[in-house]
Amino acid sequence: MNIRNVQKNLANNIPLHSTLAIASGLVTGYYLNLSKLSGLIIPAVFIMIYPMVVNLSLNNIKKIKSTVKPLVEAMILNFLIAPGLMFLLTTIVPVSIYMKISLLLLSIAPASSMGLGYLGLSGGDILAGATIVALAFILSLIVYPIAGYYFASGTPLSKSHRA
Repeated sequence: MNIRNVQKNLANNIPLHSTLAIASGLVTGYYLNLSKLSGLIIPAVFIMIYPMVVNLSLNNIKKIKSTVKPLVEAMILNFLIAPGLMFLLTTIVPVSIYMKISLLLLSIAPASSMGLGYLGLSGGDILAGATIVALAFILSLIVYPIAGYYFASGTPLSKSHRA
């Protein structure tokens, strides 16, 4: 089996492989102490993402204008819809205020760079994906302090479901 066949299989079955990887990671992590392997995370992510980003040329930077629509859609999903759904979920399911605030902050976390790995495997638009990830990280520098101030300011959110 050559690398092209493996790549094709991964691209055609991303949901299956992702689910299997998550499940096997959870089971393995539950039964074994793998903390010594945590140093391998950054190199593994680098190996997955670097090939996708290297294929971008400086000429592609001119094409960023064509990524405006998916960029706006991604920012709306990331900073409005995801936190709104998380707020609804944490309102329906009673959790402590600490859990609620943690989940809300997590829901506005920008898309991870792992998305670029999945995007590359599926043959997606790497330029649009890289632009979305970069802008989401930049906007999170503005959104997190605002959200933190909002949560710490004694809003009704912080008064519900006391721990």
